[in-house]
Amino acid sequence: LQKTTFLKELAGKGTYGRLFHGFGYASEFSAITGKDVEELGIIANNFIYKENGIKFYNFFKFLGNSRKLKILLDLIYNAKEFLIGNNQPKSIFNVPLNYSKYFDFLMKKNFFSQNVDGNKTIFDIFKEKKKKTIGYMWPFVYQNNKTRVDLLNLNLNTSTADDRTFQKSLKLLKKKPEIAYIHFFSTDNLVHKLGVNSQETINLVHKLDNFVREISKYSDSILIFSDHGMVDVEKTWNLWIEVEKLNLIYGKDYVMFLDSTLARFWFKNKIAEKEIKNILNKSGIGKIVNFKNPNIKKHFGEIIFQVNPGVLILPNFYQNKIEKAMHGYSDECKEEQGLYIFYKNGIEKKKKDIKIKEIFNMIISNL
Repeated sequence: LQKTTFLKELAGKGTYGRLFHGFGYASEFSAITGKDVEELGIIANNFIYKENGIKFYNFFKFLGNSRKLKILLDLIYNAKEFLIGNNQPKSIFNVPLNYSKYFDFLMKKNFFSQNVDGNKTIFDIFKEKKKKTIGYMWPFVYQNNKTRVDLLNLNLNTSTADDRTFQKSLKLLKKKPEIAYIHFFSTDNLVHKLGVNSQETINLVHKLDNFVREISKYSDSILIFSDHGMVDVEKTWNLWIEVEKLNLIYGKDYVMFLDSTLARFWFKNKIAEKEIKNILNKSGIGKIVNFKNPNIKKHFGEIIFQVNPGVLILPNFYQNKIEKAMHGYSDECKEEQGLYIFYKNGIEKKKKDIKIKEIFNMIISNL
């Protein structure tokens, strides 16, 4: 916020503060449903545990695990998914193909097109209230309660995605919707790559500040929020190799999923559970986090280990190379926290820190 001009000015005229995103990588789900991870039973936004899950990728395991192969398989898999109406882009990332059969993709359709695991979203409510709504979450356009892919804006260069989002959003805003939902995401990619305080990051923040200034001209009510912050990486931990040194067999004794900052495990026997717990407890660089919701244990891990801020599990099931900054740490860490600003005519000027699930009521109560 301190690196902006317009947003800082807007915060001074409205309500703003820190945003506590909860646990893991499902914060945007909380924002659009009004429920935290315990209520939703969701802590991550891509993969869930499922025996005989993604059979397609497993079928090609004999070809190895090269990145080029996985990109080709992703293209084929997504083409098939789009044909049957599942429009959320999916990738196997760095998951070994022979491990893929133990997992499934959580999101089949994008936010605009489906509720979240049976929970109503703001988009469901917009439909019920028959609000004239537009949305842009690259590459998806939402208009007249329908979602389509913005084919003219398909581009593998994600660093320019926000420019395309801005231009397309201005065209949609000229249709005078009652509600507009616009998602910029290039900051996530850029800060992962270059770090929190790089000049490129600062330049992008300035650009986004100007984008929001222009967008705000179309409404006297605007809500800006980020679903998490970023922490510079200071240390890596190769947990994968430590687990593989044990006299255990993946799939027979245990199943493991390594996010960037989380290690998730399911166990087939007590010996595997004891030995892996021993590695985690002795590491001294994180903690086991317990949840009450049984769906979290079933789908996301019987044991879920979260590393300390600044630590990156590497390699993991997303990355082979070090990132300069990461998120997914405890939101007790200041840098991990997000930010929100809410402004409309007549609103009380104040600073108030909130949980991200409160974004939902902030939107619904102002319809």
